[in-house]
Amino acid sequence: LVGRLFNGLNKLEIREKINVIITSDHGMASVSQEKTLFLQDYLKKEWTERIIGTNPVFNIWARENFKDSIKLALNKMQHIEFWDNSQPHKYYQYGKNSRTGDFTVVADSSWSIQYRSGYYSKSKGTHGYDNRNKDMHAIFYAIGPDFKRSYNAGILKNVDIYPLVAYI
Repeated sequence: LVGRLFNGLNKLEIREKINVIITSDHGMASVSQEKTLFLQDYLKKEWTERIIGTNPVFNIWARENFKDSIKLALNKMQHIEFWDNSQPHKYYQYGKNSRTGDFTVVADSSWSIQYRSGYYSKSKGTHGYDNRNKDMHAIFYAIGPDFKRSYNAGILKNVDIYPLVAYI
């Protein structure tokens, strides 16, 4: 589709005046069944009020008097990060809303979390991991009279694209 776009642009008389930016909203990480964790294998059903999420992020609401049990169980899980939402994660700034439950669990990059044993996603990739991970970085390509050729700008944040477009 990008090739068709550029073929069409190249037919225009004003093609030398056109700037094109190609970007995405996030990156993707490869996942496999061999790297899947199941919350059900660690958490007893009677400990939780509800568990909501999709790979790789889940929110857990604890039943009364079971927060410590959940915390101990999550501490035994490898390949995840979790935090108690009463003490939100310092980087994510996420957790003080009632919609986040008592705990947030995030799989390590390229690992998957599912609720019940035996459930595997057919997807070969996903997103939602820590955005400091380069696999989660969006693509950014720009071409046109207002952009340098063969220039690597390094890491850009998606929130910086609008000011760039407004400036151009």
